[in-house]
Amino acid sequence: MRRLFSFQAGRALFGSVPRVLIVFGSLLAYYLLAMWVEPYVPWWLTTVVGFVLLFGLLYLGSVWLDHDIMRAAEHESSDGDRS
Repeated sequence: MRRLFSFQAGRALFGSVPRVLIVFGSLLAYYLLAMWVEPYVPWWLTTVVGFVLLFGLLYLGSVWLDHDIMRAAEHESSDGDRS
């Protein structure tokens, strides 16, 4: 839980080009969908969905951070075996 709201998790969202495309694509899709449904739904529902999206992206960043940490540790251990 501690890593969920860390700066490293935020940086993990922008660690590579595909990750950046996923983040910006998600935000763009939310923006376009919010503009399209704005006349038909209450304003607070759009806000709640936006916060859920942001927390989902933070969670995704923490998952990617854990993946990066495990991959770095695996890479480090494989380097030690070669020596």
